[in-house]
Amino acid sequence: MSLREVIEGLLYQGRHEEIIYTINVSAWDDAPADDSEFSAYDNTNNAWLDVTTTILNSTSGDTVGTTITTPTIQNLSPDHLYQICCKFTGGDSNVYECYFRILGEY
Repeated sequence: MSLREVIEGLLYQGRHEEIIYTINVSAWDDAPADDSEFSAYDNTNNAWLDVTTTILNSTSGDTVGTTITTPTIQNLSPDHLYQICCKFTGGDSNVYECYFRILGEY
C-alpha cells in the first residue's frame, strides 16, 4: 500500500452498481476544507486512461469532519482496475491527494 492510498484500499464493484463511497483522510489532515476534487483513471495493463467523465457523475465530493464522500461511481467494466483520486485542501492550507482502487466485476 502506498502512503497516499487510503485505508479503504482495494474495493470491488459490479458493472451495474452505482456506489457513493466515503474515505477517511485523517492520515493527512484533521480539518480538511470542503473543496475535494475527484478524478478517475483506468489503470488496466498500466494504461492510465482518464475515465473521469465516464465513471464519475461529478468531480466534487462532500466533506464532514475527516470524511470525504465521493461522487457516484458507475459504468465500470469487468476486470478493469480503476484508480480514484481525491485532491483536497487541508486545514493547514496544504493541498493533498490520496487515492483508492476499484476492481470492476461482473
